[in-house]
Amino acid sequence: MSRRTPILAFLLAPVGLGVLFLAWRQVVVPLSRSVWFSDTLIEWRLDSGRPETRTAAVRAVGSRRGVDTALLDRTVEILEQDDSVAVRRAAAGALGQIGNRQALPDEAVDVLSSAVLAEDDPALLTAAIAAVGRSAVNNRYPDPVVERIADILRDEHLVAARSAAVTALGELGATQPLSSRALEELVEAFETEPNPYSRASMLRAIGQSADLYPPAVDLIAAATGDSDTTVASAAESALRIVEHHRSFRDTEPLVVATDTSRLAEERLIALRILRATPIEPAAREPIALLAQDPDPEIAIAALGMFHHLARDPEDDFDRRVLV
Repeated sequence: MSRRTPILAFLLAPVGLGVLFLAWRQVVVPLSRSVWFSDTLIEWRLDSGRPETRTAAVRAVGSRRGVDTALLDRTVEILEQDDSVAVRRAAAGALGQIGNRQALPDEAVDVLSSAVLAEDDPALLTAAIAAVGRSAVNNRYPDPVVERIADILRDEHLVAARSAAVTALGELGATQPLSSRALEELVEAFETEPNPYSRASMLRAIGQSADLYPPAVDLIAAATGDSDTTVASAAESALRIVEHHRSFRDTEPLVVATDTSRLAEERLIALRILRATPIEPAAREPIALLAQDPDPEIAIAALGMFHHLARDPEDDFDRRVLV
C-alpha cells in the first residue's frame, strides 16, 4: 500500500493542477476583474496620485457598457481639470467611446467643444477632435466647433491633428449639416489629400451638405471617375445623398425612415439624423416598430436606437414596447 501511494499521487497530480488552473481561470480571474473594474475601485483609482493609475481608470470608464452619472460626471471633471495631459487625453477618449454608444450630457458636449476651441496642447487637441468625431453619431456639436476642426486641415502647425480632423469631419458630416465654411475647407483639403480612405471620408461628409454648395457637387461628380475604387464608390454614394437631399429636403426624417418604398440608404441616413437629435415622444413608437422591418439593415439600425428611446420602466411606452 505504501508503494502505491506515491504512484497514485504522481498520476493524480496533473488532474489536481488542471482543476486548480480551471478554478483560477473560471472563478478567480473573473472575480478579480469584476472587483478591479467595479465602480468603487474605479473611483478610488481616479483619485490616485499617480497619473498612470488615473489614466488606466479613465480608460476603464470608457470601455464600460453602462456608465453611471457619477462616473460620467467625474470623467468630464477630469478632462476639464486634471493636471496631467495624458490623463486628460484618456478622459477625452473615454467620452468619445461613451458618446459613440449613447447621448452625452450637455456638460460633456460643452467640455469637449471647449477643448477643441481653446486647447493649445496638440496631443490633447487631437484627442478632443477624435472624441467629437466618434461621439457625433449620438451628439450634435455647434458650428464653431465643426469650423475649428475644418480650420485645422490647413494649419501648418497642427499637422499631427490633421488626420483626426479629416476623420472627425467625415463622422460629423454624416449626422449633421456642415456650414459653408467647413465645406469650403473640406473641398480645398480634398484636392491635396493623398490618402484614399481619408478622401472617401471627406466625400461622405461633403455629400451631406453639398446640395447647398455647388462647388462641392462638382467635386463629388468629378470624383466618381477617380482611379481609386474606394474614392469612386464614396463619390457615388455622396451623389445619391445629394440627390436625396434635393428631392426630400422638406420631408421629415421620420417619414423617410418609415417609408419602405424608399432606398435603404435614404432610410438609414434618416435614422442617423434622428439619432443625432432629440427624439420627440411621438417618434418613439414608429422607431421601435422599425426593429421588425423586413430590411435587416434598417432593423439593426432601429435596435441600435433603443437606448435613446428608454425613459423609465414605469413609462407606458417602456412597459408596452421596450421592456
